[in-house]
Amino acid sequence: IRWQHPSAGLLSPADFLPAAEGAGLIHPLSQYVLQHAARLGRRCPNEYVAVNISPLQCRSVSFAEQAEAIVKRAGCVPEQFELEVTEHFLLDEEQALATILDLRCRGFHIVLDDFGAGYCSLAYLRRFPIDKLKIDRQFIHGLDRDERSFEIVKAIIDLGHALNLRVTAEGVE
Repeated sequence: IRWQHPSAGLLSPADFLPAAEGAGLIHPLSQYVLQHAARLGRRCPNEYVAVNISPLQCRSVSFAEQAEAIVKRAGCVPEQFELEVTEHFLLDEEQALATILDLRCRGFHIVLDDFGAGYCSLAYLRRFPIDKLKIDRQFIHGLDRDERSFEIVKAIIDLGHALNLRVTAEGVE
């Protein structure tokens, strides 16, 4: 999602989502994003649709049920969707595990977004049923010039594949 601000121009999510969360607007905004993504998914039925999920959104006990209803109402199936959660969400392990299990039971794929950037506990890979790792962009930029970043990315890819996870990278345009 991007916001076309009248005076500041096009704003990225990093510029306005914290304010939306603080103002209690993240739930309707997240519903809008998922509805829009589901409409796009209906037009591309053979493609995955990736949607970032706010940690606040996932704390709702009815989130998985609501997500499934939105997707099905649009004529899609949950298996077509990759819901991206950050490691920050996983800090509340009990609630996170319950939400992720509920989403997985409904058919959604779970992606661990920004992997390696934050709390980065390898225990998350063992404990949480995720389908995919998304390597944080800080390791991707300058990859061809930084041997340490190259080795970190290579290790994450090898680890992901050893755990039968799909692996992708942010910032590869």
